Amino acid sequence: MKRMRKTFGESLEQLELTKLRIEYEKLGYKFDEQYKRMRKGEFFQFDAYAKHPETGEEIIFEIKSKESIQKGDTERLLAMRDRYLFHFPKARFILVLAKEAKEPVIAESSLNRLLKKYIEAKYMKDLKGSIKGFINVEIVEQISFEKVNFNNFKSLEVSGYGNLKFWLKIDDKQFKGQTLSDGIPFQFRAFLKHNRGKLDEIYRLDKSTEITFDLSEFQ
Repeated sequence: MKRMRKTFGESLEQLELTKLRIEYEKLGYKFDEQYKRMRKGEFFQFDAYAKHPETGEEIIFEIKSKESIQKGDTERLLAMRDRYLFHFPKARFILVLAKEAKEPVIAESSLNRLLKKYIEAKYMKDLKGSIKGFINVEIVEQISFEKVNFNNFKSLEVSGYGNLKFWLKIDDKQFKGQTLSDGIPFQFRAFLKHNRGKLDEIYRLDKSTEITFDLSEFQ
């Protein structure tokens, strides 16, 4: 991995290095970037090198951006691998192809459903305590996004505003029965994580999601 100038491909490679460091340090490896060593009179420089202090396992990493691979590179990389492993016979060689990450997206309709479920699970007691006659949630609508952040390749942070329509029980001289409210405006800061193994909903809302309702009309 060249470091002469900061190109797009190099940025991807550096990002991949960071991800590898986090992954392998969690597994107990000592992880070194731009590892340099003389062995038997030859100089070696690896993009990254990891060694486990207990098992002694060694891993040599070569990192290239997928876009930078050229015709003939396969033979060159195989020759380089053979040279490395001849001098480091106990090591494994791993070629990492860094590619541009695609940010996950979520449709507004999916977020409506997720917020509705989250409100029903976490806020029903508070809503019934604050709004006389509150029965149940009908729908979350009018979602508007204020900010969307892509965090650590694993989650989305989405903030914005919405409206919660609900059923209300009325018992007065003019009307007795149930009516659908115009809704409660609310502000949200939602943390979405991949819902692995679930086909109906790709994401789930993390419990750190925060929703603030404007209850001024009911006070």
